[in-house]
Amino acid sequence: MDRYDAMKLGGAMAVVGGMFAADRPIYDLVQRNNTSGGRDIADKFSDWGGPGALLGLNAGVIAVGVASESYGAGSKLKDAGLVSLEAEGFAIAATAALKMITGRERPEASHGATQFRPFSGLDTSLASTHAAASFAVATVFAERYEGAGWVTYPLAVFISGSRVYLDKHFSQTW
Repeated sequence: MDRYDAMKLGGAMAVVGGMFAADRPIYDLVQRNNTSGGRDIADKFSDWGGPGALLGLNAGVIAVGVASESYGAGSKLKDAGLVSLEAEGFAIAATAALKMITGRERPEASHGATQFRPFSGLDTSLASTHAAASFAVATVFAERYEGAGWVTYPLAVFISGSRVYLDKHFSQTW
């Protein structure tokens, strides 16, 4: 690890630490300003970022890519779908491991931001599968298609934010 990598790691750790410190104020702010209309919108974003929806998106991209390739188009779309599917799978596996190891309670359980029960199952808060999978898929398309990041990353942010708004995650888990 060189000096530049150490500075990046230190910066990332500072951001994570700051998010842990800001969990309660952010949670309180979001819950104070929560509305039924906002929950309806957040539900839609949350649905779009679910592993099943992203799997469907990736399968659709692969299918369209295969079909277009059979008509003489290149394999770029098919390849993007395959890599995106792989990235989603790795993101889901990594978050499952983190959920098992940390066991952080969900905010809706009302046990506080510091309640951890390691090895208590996969229905825990740290890390967000929706956030990890949506950012993994967003990154694949942003890297393969110029300008796509202007759409994919904001969608991933809204998906991640929806999980906080819906009381499923604390702010630093996305």
